Amino acid sequence: MVTAAGEPKEAPPGKIYLDTYLDGVSALPAEICRVFSTVKDISSREQELLETSEKLTARCLEIPPQTSRNATDEQKKVLAGLRSELEVVHKNLSMLADEKVELTSTAYELLGGHISLLDEELVKFESELTFNLAEQELEHLHQQQADALANRDNRTPTAAAAVTYTAREEFQIKQGDQVAAKTSRTGAPDEWILARVMNVSDDSSTITILDEHADAGGSSSIHHLSPRQVIRLPKPKEKKNAKLFQEGSFVLAMFPETTMLYRAVVVQTPRWQGKNGSWGPYSLAFDDDEDPNNPGYSINRQVAFQHVVPLPRDFKLPRTRGGGVASINMYM
Repeated sequence: MVTAAGEPKEAPPGKIYLDTYLDGVSALPAEICRVFSTVKDISSREQELLETSEKLTARCLEIPPQTSRNATDEQKKVLAGLRSELEVVHKNLSMLADEKVELTSTAYELLGGHISLLDEELVKFESELTFNLAEQELEHLHQQQADALANRDNRTPTAAAAVTYTAREEFQIKQGDQVAAKTSRTGAPDEWILARVMNVSDDSSTITILDEHADAGGSSSIHHLSPRQVIRLPKPKEKKNAKLFQEGSFVLAMFPETTMLYRAVVVQTPRWQGKNGSWGPYSLAFDDDEDPNNPGYSINRQVAFQHVVPLPRDFKLPRTRGGGVASINMYM
């Protein structure tokens, strides 16, 4: 593919992933057809053996049992021969059944492997599509910033800007980091989500984040926030002497099986897992997470080390149904 200027044009990511997958799957139909053709042949042989077995059984039933007084020696000899033939037929049926199971397992593994590969390629494709949409948004943001810088006076940076830069250096927020991001409006109760940093502006005043849970291309998947609205998440393999939140202290933590972060209190600090070279989970009690078996007390939940961050000083609690603020009652 070439552009209007005659330069090579890069193929769309979807075509690259599709071609890669088709190269690997091209031989699959022939392999599957071969397996099922063999299974069909075995089924035909099984049917013939079943018919033979039914005929032999019918003949056996026509002859008096060997223990019968009316059975002659000749009949006993014929009956013994028929039983021997039946045993051979049943043995062959068992072998054919095992062969069919083995062939079916082979077909299942072939299909399963290609399905797993397709799932991996789809994840890569969806991720690239999401990032492409984010890059378009970032290009628009960069253009806005460039226009603003062109019209800005060459004044000395204010103290607020200096503090912002220092904060960025301290927490080392950079593109690609996973963070906790505050997306609620000013004055509203705090709402924090799990997000990924897409860009940090040159003057560190704006951090562009991508909601980890939002659908690709969703109108609310990208947010432009100030540094005060973003907290970098620690990594599970932080240094062994990393600073821990002590028992009884309030933290901001991701509720299990969600991508939302809420206020919680530390019930038990994590332990260093030397075998894995990483920190174990915190035991936390979240606001208004009452234990149904112990009314008035919160459930102690296990939360991964990397999903627990400091609680902002100006954190605004949501109102409960009764009009009060959320609360925590713990039991150890």
